[in-house]
Amino acid sequence: MGRVGSRSIAKNDLAEVVRVAKEAAIELHDSCRLFLLQTISQGVESEELRSVATEGTSRVLLSKLSWMMRWFKHGRGRIERSFAATCCGILLAGIGDPQAPPCRPCA
Repeated sequence: MGRVGSRSIAKNDLAEVVRVAKEAAIELHDSCRLFLLQTISQGVESEELRSVATEGTSRVLLSKLSWMMRWFKHGRGRIERSFAATCCGILLAGIGDPQAPPCRPCA
């Protein structure tokens, strides 16, 4: 038996809750990744963003956004706007010289 709030839940019911929650999380993740992929692709096509590998960039960005919530701790030194500005700056400007040649894959 497990417990959710004040309710007792049978083990098989708990397994079903976990299964449904995992499915929902995967669906949300895929939806967000698709949104990012489309947004980045449109930005590259319109030349508002520099040419990037859109699939890989969307995955990296989704990972960054997911971890950002773990990095940021409300009320611990940085205010939300400052933290958001730092994250946006890194996202939009990158951390390297935009005039530098792109990295090449390892052989």
